[in-house]
Amino acid sequence: MNLRSLNIIRKITVSFFAIGVLLSLNLWHSNRYFPTIPVFDFIPDVSIYINYTLLILLFVYFGLVFISSNKKYIVVTLSIIFVLLLQDQMRWQPWVYIYSLFLIPFLFDNPLKNEIKKINYFQIILIGVYLWSGIHKLNPNFIELIYRSILIDLYQINNESLTTTILQLGYIIPLIEIMMGIALFFPKTRKIGVITVVLSHLFILLYISPLGINYNTVIYPWNIAMILFTVLLFWNTKNKIVVLRESNIQYKIANIAIVLLFWILPSLNFIGKWDSYLSFSLYSGKTSNFYILIKDTEIEKIDTSIYRYYYRNIEGLSEGKIIDIGDWSFRELNVPCYPETRVLKKLSERLQLCNENVNSKNIIFTDFEFPLWSRILNKKSSTNKTELHFLKFEEPLNIPKHTYFYCD
Repeated sequence: MNLRSLNIIRKITVSFFAIGVLLSLNLWHSNRYFPTIPVFDFIPDVSIYINYTLLILLFVYFGLVFISSNKKYIVVTLSIIFVLLLQDQMRWQPWVYIYSLFLIPFLFDNPLKNEIKKINYFQIILIGVYLWSGIHKLNPNFIELIYRSILIDLYQINNESLTTTILQLGYIIPLIEIMMGIALFFPKTRKIGVITVVLSHLFILLYISPLGINYNTVIYPWNIAMILFTVLLFWNTKNKIVVLRESNIQYKIANIAIVLLFWILPSLNFIGKWDSYLSFSLYSGKTSNFYILIKDTEIEKIDTSIYRYYYRNIEGLSEGKIIDIGDWSFRELNVPCYPETRVLKKLSERLQLCNENVNSKNIIFTDFEFPLWSRILNKKSSTNKTELHFLKFEEPLNIPKHTYFYCD
């Protein structure tokens, strides 16, 4: 790998970052119905004009970083991104996180002399992403939600007995992802790792495409970018991964920080101490799903005109409505809702559903680990007759795991 390849990585990073922002444009300004969720309470809501100015400047500097490796352009770009991320936690999407950190090494001097050091930094990031993405999928919810969806929505396997028979084969997918990360770590197995990574991302693109679930279009370019990054950084590189033995103090600090962020801190997600998206719990089936449950008696007391498009329709539901926050987020912002309970709590404050006229016990904000999908809630009978169905919750499938709170 040479300096030209590093320049290509820089260009890929900013161009695909820009495409991601364009695909989720409503996410990046405040002229929208879905509230912004600031990181800290003291961060003010800026005017629409300031927000649009920041967004225009971001695209200008994306262009400047694309054509030039000048450090000043990268500093300004990262500064704008930092301000935008402070304004709204919904912007903390995994692709934003990775693209932003990919720009950091281009702040350092002597690109020719430190070429292998930059490569080492990028490699640490990608190895961590694939390892933890696989580890987080090793859970029964991945099998029941994601792998079952692959069988039904992509492969059109609708035979319930056949689906149940081959369901446990789904654990092969996370094991492959874990092996991808391990293969990329060792120079002798990198080419096998690269081939597997490319095939995996092509499969993901097929699954989320109109041929599969037709979902989450904002990560189409991210999957393509990850293919390009992996090929450029691992196909013909024979370097060993270096962390503590690094002699250059800048790169030593950068490597330690990136090992902490991508190899160590994701483990804290299992005890709820590190965010799911920052831990690369992606399509794992165990991230939170947010809903607001409103009784009919309260609907007339609040302005629900903007929410009626996002009601979750469940057969047999009566005496109220359920607002599907995830559906709202996708349809207005074109990104999934950031799956942390603190975001739901802040969202509940900003929606202003709670006022002195409503009964606080009749509006419930809830965080379910299992989504309220009709496929899960309503098992269809093999006959056309109406039958009585019973739903059994059995560990380790965490169907009943949830958090809820009221207006007060």
